Amino acid sequence: TISALVVGKMGWVQTLNFYILAASFMCIGFGLGKSLTHRYFNKIFFMFLVAAIGAFFVAIVPADKVSAQEIIQVNNLSFEGKVHWFFVLGLILLMPIVFYPVIQNMQRNSDWKKLIPYTVILLVFNLVGGVLWYCFVSAGYLLEWKG
Repeated sequence: TISALVVGKMGWVQTLNFYILAASFMCIGFGLGKSLTHRYFNKIFFMFLVAAIGAFFVAIVPADKVSAQEIIQVNNLSFEGKVHWFFVLGLILLMPIVFYPVIQNMQRNSDWKKLIPYTVILLVFNLVGGVLWYCFVSAGYLLEWKG
């Protein structure tokens, strides 16, 4: 799994990716929120800030070192491993909630309104993909897939 990349000798690269993801969430939330609401601090920014905090926790809380062929059983994880797993799953489930105020504000602007179907399709694709990934990994599939 992607988390398994963190525990290898080049794990710092994957950790850095999550720091960059956290910073990207903050910047996107700030810029998109400002563009859609004409205010610097708004609901869109704060929703993306929550996602950034989640990505930051995925980066700072280490995944448990398990073999690539081992089924991840949450009950067997250390406290840190459970926190890491919680934030990974939380980010998967959080994305539709994060984008809800974005879509609401997109409806108010004719230029942005055209992008709503595309945005919804991407959200559904990402949510379904994330949930399928979680289900497959929990059932013992995709264990050798490295992102």
